[in-house]
Amino acid sequence: MRTLIPILGLILAGAVVGRPALAQEPADSVAHRVVFEGTFRGVAGHKAGGGYQVLQREGRWVVRMTESFASEKVPDGHVYLSNHAESLGRDAYHVNRLIHRNGEQEYLLPEDIDPTVFKFLLVWCVRFDVGVAAGPLET
Repeated sequence: MRTLIPILGLILAGAVVGRPALAQEPADSVAHRVVFEGTFRGVAGHKAGGGYQVLQREGRWVVRMTESFASEKVPDGHVYLSNHAESLGRDAYHVNRLIHRNGEQEYLLPEDIDPTVFKFLLVWCVRFDVGVAAGPLET
């Protein structure tokens, strides 16, 4: 009986600890409003393309590259909002480091950043200080 109690305790502990987390609703099914969408074009001789969106989800701004997004190898790629298609300019906002060179990815913007005051969404190679892809933010 003494050996049964520790084993039973481990089984019960494993059942609690090993329980899967509650599933969260997929991002696509959460109510959102697309404000900008378009297709990237390569800049400065780089190959890039695919779609992007800037949307509001639950009151927050989200920058989203669609599943069709693709860029050539970008060493040290970053995502920026800018008012210039082929330069960062003084007013550019650094969104985040590029998560993947290809495919769907999302970036949640801080509450104090309004992407509607910018004209372009850029993928920028910080190492070589050059643009790779630009997408106009137009309604």
